[in-house]
Amino acid sequence: MKHSILRIVLIACIAFTSLTSCAQTRYFSQLAELPGVESVYIGRSVMMLAGDNILSNVSDQVDLDIRNIKSIEVITNEDGSTATVTRLVSMSSEIINRLNMEVVVDQRCDNERATIYVQPTDSTYVTFTKMVVLNYDQSDFSLVFIDGKISNTALTGEAITDDDDDSDE
Repeated sequence: MKHSILRIVLIACIAFTSLTSCAQTRYFSQLAELPGVESVYIGRSVMMLAGDNILSNVSDQVDLDIRNIKSIEVITNEDGSTATVTRLVSMSSEIINRLNMEVVVDQRCDNERATIYVQPTDSTYVTFTKMVVLNYDQSDFSLVFIDGKISNTALTGEAITDDDDDSDE
């Protein structure tokens, strides 16, 4: 009898976790529905289940605490169609504008463009609630959207390590 109750509780927890991840807003779902577009959505519950595995791999690279991230969306298209890329850029720009995001990095090299947008939590720009990394050229498009609390050091790529404390030597 104990095992049956435990199984029911476990199934209920899994179902609840799945429902809460589906209830989160997918801001770029319109893009994901276009033909030739590939998309990945990772909700908070999946990141919480992965826990320390993700933290140990990411924390060495940047100051990004996965526990504060609500979701990650990745949208890509590599079909070679300029019309598709133009449509994806236009649609993503509309969504970014609706979210009142600001450009922090905009790089153009030859025909390729890379732009990072953020939604700051306040005027200090220490943390952000949303971040979009948009990269495209005439035939390829990729967008990464992170929703959650993001430190500004995640933009610089500087990892916080124990070596930084030993600078007096």
